[in-house]
Amino acid sequence: MKNPKLKGIETFIDDFINAKKKLETIELKLESLIAHISEVENNSRNKRTKSDIESYSEDVGFDVLKKLIHSLVERIEIHHTKEEKSGFYVVQIKYRYYEEYSTFVTNWQALNWYWANHTRKTAYTQKDLDEDYEIEKYMANKKGRKVIPKKAFKGYSSSAMMHEIIKLKPEELLRFDYPST
Repeated sequence: MKNPKLKGIETFIDDFINAKKKLETIELKLESLIAHISEVENNSRNKRTKSDIESYSEDVGFDVLKKLIHSLVERIEIHHTKEEKSGFYVVQIKYRYYEEYSTFVTNWQALNWYWANHTRKTAYTQKDLDEDYEIEKYMANKKGRKVIPKKAFKGYSSSAMMHEIIKLKPEELLRFDYPST
């Protein structure tokens, strides 16, 4: 530099540029590590859940079935709305190891279960993640912001109306409060 008043600024600028490059590299490594940790945690949850479900058979006793349900379900909330004849039940199931829950509605006979909705805090399957990432790209483009790198993207929370009916036969109901007929 020819101006003596600017002496040392070149070094400062070079140091600043190098520090900025190092920060960008560290941020990319951090995003990659976060994505890896999320993937490992999700695979672990999925393997544990699959193992628990595969351990079920129809001839298990109450204690084994209770243990299986406790391994899959964190909480069950049941609300009853009384009507002139019986009423209906709203059952919300919060799943263990996942930030998600499902809501079901049935009458007192409990043979037809209407799966009302499913809510999740983040994407747990690759399909969910891919669908959410398409939304992310669209929203980023629409708002004129940078798209979150796919490796760091965890998905969105969502709530979906399921509109599905699960029909049970009377012999498929497990009754613990009184003997089966």
